[in-house]
Amino acid sequence: YYIEKKLQFDKQEQEKAAMASKSTTSTSSSSSSSSSTTLKKEKDKQVVTSLDAAYREALQDQLFGERDMTDSGSSYSSHHYSSRISSESDMTPKKYKRLMNEVTSLSTSLVVYLDSTIFLRVDSNRSDVMQVLITGPKGTPYDSGCFLFDLYCPSDYPVGIPCINLTTTGNGTVRFNPNLYNCGKVCLSLLGTWSGGENEKWNEKTSTLLQLFVSIQSLIMVENPYFNEPSYESSMNTSTGKERSLVYDETIKWGTIRWAMIEQLRNPPKGFEEAIKTHFRWKRELLMDMCERWLNISKDSKTTGHYSKMVE
Repeated sequence: YYIEKKLQFDKQEQEKAAMASKSTTSTSSSSSSSSSTTLKKEKDKQVVTSLDAAYREALQDQLFGERDMTDSGSSYSSHHYSSRISSESDMTPKKYKRLMNEVTSLSTSLVVYLDSTIFLRVDSNRSDVMQVLITGPKGTPYDSGCFLFDLYCPSDYPVGIPCINLTTTGNGTVRFNPNLYNCGKVCLSLLGTWSGGENEKWNEKTSTLLQLFVSIQSLIMVENPYFNEPSYESSMNTSTGKERSLVYDETIKWGTIRWAMIEQLRNPPKGFEEAIKTHFRWKRELLMDMCERWLNISKDSKTTGHYSKMVE
């Protein structure tokens, strides 16, 4: 009897020891795994920080520049506002003074960010003719794409609102946002092309071109552009709204890859060649990872047509 009890006791003790050992191993493994994850995150953070510093240094000199935007016939035929530029050749002292102040400020106030950057080119003949290139903000369907806009300040500027048009539209085939039409029209309260409060409208004394650029960058190029359409806002937190937003995002992502990345590398706009080449060179690893994620999301979705377009 006692021998049998002793054997049972020993067996129980062995089982307890085994359980304790397993628990310790599991805890150690979990702790080790947690520690490895933490170390990886720290390492990734250091890599991104290092990349950000290198990206800033490489593109600092590309933020602002001047170039001759006329063609061989001294006209602005390639600019969206060519007819207005030609017909409004005179510049009032008020407009000239304001533009000189703004251009001087912009030449030193633009900042390089790995997540999203604004590049500006001013015509070397007329300071009221410009082009701006905005790289899509991180975490949005526009992420790292290069979006080009033509800009013209009218004859009555700064009383008159600046004119801006998106040229990156896939030759008019892509509407990148409820506020960015496939014809290039930009809808913003600041431009008077969208409803808004008085404090959101253009003010000749306080509004600036930089404010306009940042508004496009932060208010239009957002994480969930589908909900920029006012009538869709109410569905933002519903399953139907989320599903439709994902489908909408797939269209934007495909357009970004096709027209704001591939096309810009193949045919970079004049004056931005070096900026675009350097931008994609430094972000190539991040972009490969991002595009792979986009492809996987599109592949798993119900809209397989978007996946087919992405892998073409």
